[in-house]
Amino acid sequence: MSDQTVTRATGQLSQQDFRALGTPNLVYIRPVIDEDGNRQFYVHAADGEALGAAASYEQAVAEARVHELEPVSLH
Repeated sequence: MSDQTVTRATGQLSQQDFRALGTPNLVYIRPVIDEDGNRQFYVHAADGEALGAAASYEQAVAEARVHELEPVSLH
C-alpha cells in the first residue's frame, strides 16, 4: 500500500498518523463483492488497511471482537 497523505489546515496526515490518533483498536467493516461474485465483509483498520474478511457482517464483528478490536459504524 502506498503512503498516501491527506492535507488539512493543520498539516498532512499519513496512514501511520491516522493509526496513531488513538484509534488502534477501532475498525470498520464494509461489504465487498469478490472476483467470484460473492459478498464478503472486510474488516479494515482506521487507516484503511484490510485486516481480514468474513462471510457475514455478524461474523466479521465477532472476529474483530475476538481480537480485541472495536467495530464502529460509518454513515
